[in-house]
Amino acid sequence: MEGYMQSEEKAAMPASLEEATQLIAQLQKKQQELQSQIEQHKFGLANVAAMVDYENTNIGSEADKSGQKKSFSLEFFQSIIDSSLDVIQVLEAVRDLGGKIVDFRWVLNNNKAKVQNGEAIGKSLLTQNPGVITTGIFDRMVQVIETGHPFEQEIYYPYEQFSSWFYQALVRQGDGIVMTTRDITVQKKAEQEMLQLKDTLAQKATDKYLSLFNSIDEGFCIIEVLFDTNQVPFDWRFLEVNPAFEKNNGLHNAAGKTILELTPDIELKWFHIYGRVAQTGEPLRFEESSVALGRWFNLYAFRVGDPQENHVAVIFTDITSQKRAEASLRKSEEQFRLFVTASSDIVYKMSADWKQMHFLTGKNILSNTDVSTTNWVETYIHPDDQPYIHSVIAQAIDSKSMLELEHRVILSNGKVGWTFSRAIPMLDEKGQISEWLGTASDITIRKQAEEQLKGFTNQLEQEVEKRTKELRESKNLLQSIFDTNLMGMSMMKAIRNENGTIEDFQIILANQKIMNETGRTDLAGSRFAEQYPGVKQVGLFDLMLRVMETGYAERMEYYYPYEGFNKWYSCQFVKLDDGLVATNLDITSRKLAELEKVKQYQILHQAEKVARMGSWEYDTDTETLIWSEGMYRLFGLPVGSLVHPETYLDFVWEEDRLIAERLIHNLRRQSNSLEETLRIVINNKPITLKIKAVLLQNREAQPIKMLGVDVDISELKQLEDENIKIRIEQQNQLLLAILEAQEEERRRISESIHNGVGQILYATKLNLNQLELYLKSDDKPMIQKSLQATEAMLADAITETRRASHELVPILLKEFGLEKAIGDFCRRFSKSGIKLSCHSLPERLPAHLETAIYRISQELVNNIVKHSGATRARIEITRDDQYIYVEGQDNGTGMKMSMSAKGIGLKTIQDRVQLLDGKLEIESTPGEGTLITIILPLRRML
Repeated sequence: MEGYMQSEEKAAMPASLEEATQLIAQLQKKQQELQSQIEQHKFGLANVAAMVDYENTNIGSEADKSGQKKSFSLEFFQSIIDSSLDVIQVLEAVRDLGGKIVDFRWVLNNNKAKVQNGEAIGKSLLTQNPGVITTGIFDRMVQVIETGHPFEQEIYYPYEQFSSWFYQALVRQGDGIVMTTRDITVQKKAEQEMLQLKDTLAQKATDKYLSLFNSIDEGFCIIEVLFDTNQVPFDWRFLEVNPAFEKNNGLHNAAGKTILELTPDIELKWFHIYGRVAQTGEPLRFEESSVALGRWFNLYAFRVGDPQENHVAVIFTDITSQKRAEASLRKSEEQFRLFVTASSDIVYKMSADWKQMHFLTGKNILSNTDVSTTNWVETYIHPDDQPYIHSVIAQAIDSKSMLELEHRVILSNGKVGWTFSRAIPMLDEKGQISEWLGTASDITIRKQAEEQLKGFTNQLEQEVEKRTKELRESKNLLQSIFDTNLMGMSMMKAIRNENGTIEDFQIILANQKIMNETGRTDLAGSRFAEQYPGVKQVGLFDLMLRVMETGYAERMEYYYPYEGFNKWYSCQFVKLDDGLVATNLDITSRKLAELEKVKQYQILHQAEKVARMGSWEYDTDTETLIWSEGMYRLFGLPVGSLVHPETYLDFVWEEDRLIAERLIHNLRRQSNSLEETLRIVINNKPITLKIKAVLLQNREAQPIKMLGVDVDISELKQLEDENIKIRIEQQNQLLLAILEAQEEERRRISESIHNGVGQILYATKLNLNQLELYLKSDDKPMIQKSLQATEAMLADAITETRRASHELVPILLKEFGLEKAIGDFCRRFSKSGIKLSCHSLPERLPAHLETAIYRISQELVNNIVKHSGATRARIEITRDDQYIYVEGQDNGTGMKMSMSAKGIGLKTIQDRVQLLDGKLEIESTPGEGTLITIILPLRRML
């Protein structure tokens, strides 16, 4: 069994797996070479350390003898360490006042160390390589000096300019350290790659063996052997079983259960067998019977997983039938032996070289020979078989083995027959053949039967050939049906990666419908998802994988907008071996019709809900009325209640009963169309319905049904009335606001003229009266002075008149736009003692809009000058694509928000903003000034 499994696994192993195995072997060989080199270098490092210690001793002892001797020793030692391929460094300990080692200083480096660290002699180790603290190297160096014991380690050092693995040896040298390091990063990477590759191969092997054990006929299970506190096995639990498990031992639903739960009277010997395998890890192949299970088994048990888990895998076969057959065979053989001994068909004895037959008892099959004869071949053996007989005998003599053969003989009646002959060599004390004892059985009848069977076989082959031809013709017929099917059909085979995961499907066969649909005749052999990648986007590929996993057929309707198809399809997949049989049907027309129907229904449903309406259908044949949900809502009835045309009479407003009766009459009379306005009463509330209907007819102009809608127009009328009322009220309010603003403007202008021009003109009148007196007295100096004063006052009156006129219709605004007009009145207001900053739009706007913005800005400045008590203020006008922004800000005393809307100036601004459909925002804190922002929508003004 084991050999069989190994050969099967080897045959099933993919080429990539064999290559990976070879790669592991190469990596292992490389690892061994690297390890050997490390061991050699360890030996070399130890020699170097010893040499350092030796040279140090010699140098110390002979230093006083000769300076030349010391120089020679140092040069000799330097040349030795320079020849090393490893980094060799000699460092002395740096101690604090208390004698504690706080650092190391470089004393000597070989060339390899100089390349790595540069010129480091005399430098601090912790300054150059502070990472020795984090990695623990510093503590190891201190430990070596304090204990005198050398130390070796493999360590990863990711600091300073390094990111490598090193093999490191530390040896004390006086009050210092000889440190030898070798870069082993390449070896470490090779080890890591080998471990990763082993893990990958282990997973592949696990998947392969799991697939194998799920498909083999032998039973397979993994058990957990249970031990008591004395480590004596007393039970086991089945962790995993394969599909053939139950067939081979008769245990049902064993996974997760113990053997004592399934078979309480199981023999104790099984616990000892599996316990020994779990504890020792030695696999065991054996045959054993179980009275409790009533079966014989051929078993192979071996430990798996962590030894502490006590997991044992068992491969077994039910050999009960075989054992029974063997027992029967042994009994038969014993009977046969007795029979041959007592009365065999043929019994004979031959000389050692088979040249002489001592005797033969033929039992009327062959002629008996009671005396020795040498012509037995000619007497008994068919001439055509004699060369073959001599050849077999020669081989048996050479090998001293039992002889068995079938051959033709000359029967006692002179006819040709067949015998099965078996002869056993009898050996003497020296192991030489002394004679042969043989028996033979008459197999003539069997041979004749075989000849007949051969004839039957030939006849069967002819019959098979005939059936094959018929099957081929049937296949051609099936192919014709396959290609003429209106549904697309194809067969696909799974394409798996090295882990057994399905990556795609290869199209094996596609019928004519598929070819016509795709416009492709070269689909066979191509990859499905590669040709049509959209199948992964619509979820079709996941469905195919699920069918492969579960084995259950599945169907799906999907929309495919890829590769230029843009159609709806209905598909079904059925698993066949390691592939799929797929059917595909274009259902675009049906789907579009369904979608349109759903869309229309949703539109109607939403329309009924939003518009307070309902639809109905009256079947003229059955005289049944069907309402939509909207109709039931209109009448306040439960959905699905029985209704009929007379239902209108149950709810009609009494004054409209005649209208309802006319509606019912026309409905039953099947008028071509009808339209009525009907009032009904629902929950004591009158509702006005607008009812319209049309008659549907068949091709013969016969009425089929009438379709109608009822619309609740009472709320619409009410809303229209309320809307008209609201608009009138709004217009009245705006008109009052406009009139009030105009009156306020007139009052302000009147006040301005009265207080300005009027006062000046009155003063002028008084001055002219005084001039009249001067003229009478002919007081020329006073006349001249009075004329000059009158002229000045008239000039002031003219100026004041122009100012008032300018406030009404500024010429600059009309001629040059907002920027010039705003700038002009800002300059004039700056003379009032407020530092006023103004910024406006350079581009022109419609005249009415410029005037409105100018007046708003003017009113903002007036409010600031009159009420704010500010020293600084700004007016800024900006815009974007949707709005114009007017901002007025000052640093004055501010205002209370509760009083912000009571001033006449602000009220005027608010009215203007409201007329322009704008928004006014006020931000003010007493003592910190005020910011007024006005936002005007451009869409209403351009």
